[in-house]
Order: sequence, then structure tokens, then C-alpha cells
Amino acid sequence: MFNSQTDKLTVLKAQAQDICRKYNNKINFENKYDYSLLSSLFKNLGDNPYIESNFYCELGTNISFGNNSFLNHDATIVDYAPVKIGNNVNIAPKVGIYTTIYLDDPKLRKQHYLLAAPIIIEDGVWIGGHAVKTLLSVLAALLQEIFQLIQWLLEIQPELFVKSTLMINHKKIHDMFLHLVNFFFLFSFNRHWTFIFLSNLFLI
Repeated sequence: MFNSQTDKLTVLKAQAQDICRKYNNKINFENKYDYSLLSSLFKNLGDNPYIESNFYCELGTNISFGNNSFLNHDATIVDYAPVKIGNNVNIAPKVGIYTTIYLDDPKLRKQHYLLAAPIIIEDGVWIGGHAVKTLLSVLAALLQEIFQLIQWLLEIQPELFVKSTLMINHKKIHDMFLHLVNFFFLFSFNRHWTFIFLSNLFLI
């Protein structure tokens, strides 16, 4: 958790807005892609980048942009945590990449506190137009991979799920996983749902 309105972050945001404005204006009014501007802003800018106009980032200093990658117009990157875009990535128009989550406590929100975590887009990934990549979507994908692993273990090595010499019912494992997913999302937005999750988990 951090305060997004510190003096340091305020200066970085103003700098990013100024550089993004200059970069976009050069494209829109001079048809010139001045990557030296973004190179001075990003943590790393790879070889042969293609970043279209109306690009916006919150800080810029946390962005690593790979080789031969394409970011189409009207993209937004909120980079309070590291954002790594790999090589040969294609990102369509009006995509948003957000590393932040707002807190459920209105008092903390009023004081400009946020949560942030890194987002990594691997080499060769294509993202369609208007997609939104957030911390929650990344963690949801991770949970999906965990569920697939559980399914594989149930098929290949069911003995790993033996408890007191009895096999745990497949449906129960599936239901418990779904409850864990629900808990994650509910707790992320409102911790008061925690007790509902716990009661449901043990009533399966």
C-alpha cells in the first residue's frame, strides 16, 4: 500500500504527462515518431519499437518495452509498479494496463492510498482492442493455471489427494477452488466478505 500523491510521485507524473504530450503532438501534427522522448522516460525501450499516438502513462519510469513490439493508438499504462512488455508483442487500440487496485476503505481512498503489483506481458503476446489488463486479471489467470494443475493431478496422480485413506470427492475440490477464487475477488474489494467466504468453504 502506498500514497499516490507524494511529492516525488507528483513530480514524476507531471514529467510523464509533459513527455507524453510532446510525443503525441509530434505524431499528430508533424507525423514524426520521436522515440528519444520515450527513451528518456521509460526504464527501458527496446529496438525497433512502434508506439502510436495518444499514448498515456502515469509515471513511465516503471515501463520496460521490448524489441519489435507494437502499441497501437490511445493506450494507457498506469505504472505504479513495473510493467514489462516483452519482444514481438502486438497491442491493439485503446488497451489499458493498470497495476493498481483501489482500497475498500473510503478513508484510505480519500488519502490517495493504493495497492500496486507488477504486470508482465510475455514475448509474442497479442492483445485485442479495448482490452484491460489489471492486477486482478493477472492473478485470475494464475488461479486458472492452479486449477488446471489440480485437474491434471486428479487425473494423473489422484493418490496425492488421499486423506485418511479416502479419496476427496472431485466436486468438493472443484467447489473449494471456486470459493477460493470468489474469496480472492471479494476480499480484494471488500474485506467484510471474508466471513461469508469462510462459512461457505466449510459448508461444502
